Amino acid sequence: MPVNRRATAVAATAFVSLALIGVPPAQAATGDPVLINEVLMSTDSTDVEYLELYGTPGASLAGLSILDVEGDIESPQGRIDRRLDLPSDAVLGPNGYYLIANTLTADTYGVAPDLEIANNFFENSTSTVALVQTASLGTKAVGDLVDDTITVVDGFASTDGGAGDAGYFGLPVLGPDGSYFPAGWGRVVAGVDTDTAADWELLDFSLDSPPNTPTAAAPLLVINAALVSTDGSDAEYVELYGTPGTSLEGLAIVDIESDDISSNGQIQHYFELPAGAAIGDNGFYLLANEIAANAFGIVPNASLPSNALENSSLTIGLVVVDDLGAGYLDTLPADAPAIDAVGITDGGLTDSFFFGAPVVGPDGPYLPAGVRRVATGVDTDTVADWEFLTFRPITDDINVPTAGTGDTGETIEVFIHDVQGDTDTSPLVGRSVTVEGVVVGDNEGAYPTLRGFFVQEEDAEADSDPTTSEGIFVYNFSNDSVSLGDLVQVTGAVSEFNGLTEITADVITVVESGVDLPTPATIEFPLASVDAMEAYEGMAGTLPQELVMSEYFNYDRFGEVVVALPSLADTDRVMNPTAVYAPDDPAAAELRDLNLRSRITIDDGNSSQNPDVNIHPVNREPFSLENSFRGGDTVTGLTGPITYSFGLYRILPYGDGDGYDTYVRTEAPAEPEDVGGDLRVASLNALNYFVSLDTADTCGPTEDQDCRGADDREEFERQHAKLINALVGLDADVVGLVEIENTPGVEALATIVDGEDGPDGDGSGLPGLNDLLGEGTYDYVAAGDDSVVGTDAIKVGVIYRTAAVTPYGASASLDTPGFLDPLDSGVNKNRAAVAQSFVENASGEVFSVAVNHLKSKGSECGEAGEGGLTGSCNDTRTAAAGALADWIAGDPTGSGDADWLILGDLNSYDKEAPIVVLQDAGFTDLVGAYQGEYAYSYVFDGEVGYLDYVMSSETATAQVTGATEWHINADEPDILDYDTGFKSSVQDTFFDPTTPFRASDHDAALIGLDLDGGLGEFDVTADPGSLWPPNHKMRSISLTVDPDDLAVAAVSAVSSEADCCLGDDDLPNDIGIADGELSVRAERYATQGRTYTVTAAVTDGVQVVVVDDVEILVPHSRGRAR
Repeated sequence: MPVNRRATAVAATAFVSLALIGVPPAQAATGDPVLINEVLMSTDSTDVEYLELYGTPGASLAGLSILDVEGDIESPQGRIDRRLDLPSDAVLGPNGYYLIANTLTADTYGVAPDLEIANNFFENSTSTVALVQTASLGTKAVGDLVDDTITVVDGFASTDGGAGDAGYFGLPVLGPDGSYFPAGWGRVVAGVDTDTAADWELLDFSLDSPPNTPTAAAPLLVINAALVSTDGSDAEYVELYGTPGTSLEGLAIVDIESDDISSNGQIQHYFELPAGAAIGDNGFYLLANEIAANAFGIVPNASLPSNALENSSLTIGLVVVDDLGAGYLDTLPADAPAIDAVGITDGGLTDSFFFGAPVVGPDGPYLPAGVRRVATGVDTDTVADWEFLTFRPITDDINVPTAGTGDTGETIEVFIHDVQGDTDTSPLVGRSVTVEGVVVGDNEGAYPTLRGFFVQEEDAEADSDPTTSEGIFVYNFSNDSVSLGDLVQVTGAVSEFNGLTEITADVITVVESGVDLPTPATIEFPLASVDAMEAYEGMAGTLPQELVMSEYFNYDRFGEVVVALPSLADTDRVMNPTAVYAPDDPAAAELRDLNLRSRITIDDGNSSQNPDVNIHPVNREPFSLENSFRGGDTVTGLTGPITYSFGLYRILPYGDGDGYDTYVRTEAPAEPEDVGGDLRVASLNALNYFVSLDTADTCGPTEDQDCRGADDREEFERQHAKLINALVGLDADVVGLVEIENTPGVEALATIVDGEDGPDGDGSGLPGLNDLLGEGTYDYVAAGDDSVVGTDAIKVGVIYRTAAVTPYGASASLDTPGFLDPLDSGVNKNRAAVAQSFVENASGEVFSVAVNHLKSKGSECGEAGEGGLTGSCNDTRTAAAGALADWIAGDPTGSGDADWLILGDLNSYDKEAPIVVLQDAGFTDLVGAYQGEYAYSYVFDGEVGYLDYVMSSETATAQVTGATEWHINADEPDILDYDTGFKSSVQDTFFDPTTPFRASDHDAALIGLDLDGGLGEFDVTADPGSLWPPNHKMRSISLTVDPDDLAVAAVSAVSSEADCCLGDDDLPNDIGIADGELSVRAERYATQGRTYTVTAAVTDGVQVVVVDDVEILVPHSRGRAR
């Protein structure tokens, strides 16, 4: 019931004859331990009746009774019509309510009463309803008169207005409702009692809610204990306590960052409780990680991943998912409510906590190992409720958690399919059963095994229902009791553990060993639904189709690899829907659904993270560089037990070659495909290449942002080696680089080009491209101010081969609000774009590149309807694409040439709006044009597509000779990359510094160019071409071009002699260029005279060609004039 009711005027109440008995009045003060709060007595049709009590949560109702006393003049007045003694165990709920009602109340309002009464309990005419002390009633029963010996706690009289009707006990008189008996009465403000009619408002005869709001006692539900930080690897758990049977569906445990850091208030961890979760018969429910389960020898009701809880100040909350308004890594809304919460502090003076939780700690100078309520379930919302748990030893008595239990009843013998049932939850949860079957998967032993085995019904005992699985997982603690092929009989309790139906073994009997395995279930994709795999849970399954390795992001950490059936007939990869269809095309949603119904996760059967020995997902031998795998590898006949955990169906393939029929490994490309042309231009995401180590938030333009790259020197050396290898292998003349450090005074591009020592170093630091390829081979474009471009911690940049191209003019940056934050959110989203024009040295042809990195699809931008197939921030990227096209159209580098290339990570698949906007502006997607519909450069959630682009303007497109994506990254598992943060020491050894593979998570895009703008042959001359006399005066030079439908302008000039100080009459500043007009000084000192060599730009208004061989001579003597 809400605390505040809608105020309703109470009708004037008057008896023609009011007879009152002089007894003690009800206690008249707000905050009474127990009050009558709402009573519904007379309603339309059959009466819906209830009486709602309200008061101090937990207050006992033992020794109290409800009376309904006749007051109608036409009936025996003053006699007890109904007496109800409240049960001895009745108490007000944690919400302060207790509901007494007939069955119609539950049917009408969907609320279950705490105590049920018969229909027609209350009078439908003038009567008094009172809450009284049972002892004061003595032997008074129905039909007996009330008197002044009765002690009244609370109540009211309700009248239909009849003359001579009476009320009793001196209670407020309410009614009538016009000429009728009132439907009922509820307090205007819950629990507020002034013993006057003003306390009450009329309820609704037609059953509207509000004002009719019956509220039952909320069950007790609190966080009872939490273990967060222990000796060694953290044993972690959260123990809940409450009313047995209380449903936990729709609830979640959240861990809120409470340290005084930039992520304060962020939801660091989020665990939604599984369907069917409920407080056990013993009042407990336990979430625990494997380390805690092993340490305490207990089976939790739900599992936590390792390192699930903070090791610094945190707030743990039990919340309603729908009320939270946030999820993993989101910032907790300021008004987010919690059912219960506790803060645990390491003593930081400026730390802040959430949900109004009591804050416990520190334990000396440290974060407490954990906290537990001093008295189980007792909650006063104060620090006094809590005591510390023990850091060492983990198994100290105070640390021992309690899991929820249930009454398993008498053991029944059943078939496995009876245990599984035809839904995702067993119909026998909580029952003790005995099953018999053959072991089809043995994953027993101590942690980190699965600590159990899979049993499947013998073929002859299987039923004919395709929806009931014939297999089940048996949890056997750390025991090793069976072998593959054993016929076993198992007795134990049935449970749902994180969605997996299982039996916790009490008794295991091996009936026979070495029997034939039951026939594996044949499973073909696509499934009828994503949940159809439930019909095979616990069984051995075989997947006869050729499946492709599609996702391996979690391979190093959890040993998981996703295999899938490509959903489109003419490609061998699983495509992202918006890489094939427009997001609003129904075919895109259909493809996503088809992809989800055509995949399964291969699991290693190891519960630890980052194991020392990873096993190959198919052949089950130890992973190594010689026994590795790549995205795109294919397997047929994958066979092994089917299981479910962490929201995914999984297969555990058999070893020794029994788990598959064929396996084909793709070969890693040693070099990119040939793209032809005389020039090669590439785009590469450098995976957060930071020279500054990620040890503090000291990066970015304001030097207070996260340094997103290598965590330590070893990681940086590894990252640098991979990036250099990739750039050498690309062999490109111009490269647009994405995700480069953007910190004042730190030019990461210089480290890439010249190494740590710079161009003049002694070679003691990490080598750059020029250390490997020769001095001066590459240079970089120095864009921005003090190495900073835009406002993000990362930037884009350009490097180029000096022998192939020369920068033409200065670079330009697109860092306006209309590009960085195009939707005016108040926070910059896109990274600034960098443009640079170049001259191809061999031909003089001019072209320009614009390097970009649009906002990612991950974190939200607050756009209406964002998410779905295009991810977050699609409108932000789309608006930025339009701004980029407009910027390029304005020739930001002033080259005058229409040949433009857009490079970079646009964070958009090729059918999404940002790419369409650029195509509508005249740009061609070259990867799509040359590699086709199913090109890819990136893998996300098992689907491929490309985010990395080279797009060409209309004039440039005709000069492109080829385009490709070099698949050195997206197809490689990240167990091979530079990052050591989530790798074991053995996994670290798989790093190979001599190859480019897994230099990034994006593949590089590469194109070839054969520049020929179509100007044809032309001749540029200078007039005059010879200057005489050498009188030290400045002379204007006219440049002309033949044919004359072209235009020419001076770009630069050099002299064969020094600019000054060659003689007493030598003047400086010998060359002048303004708006393409050239002037030079008529002077010379050398015996061979002076030669001015002019670089000029020739254009037809669309294309530009630069020539650098126009000469003007100042001869030494008149006789040498030409």
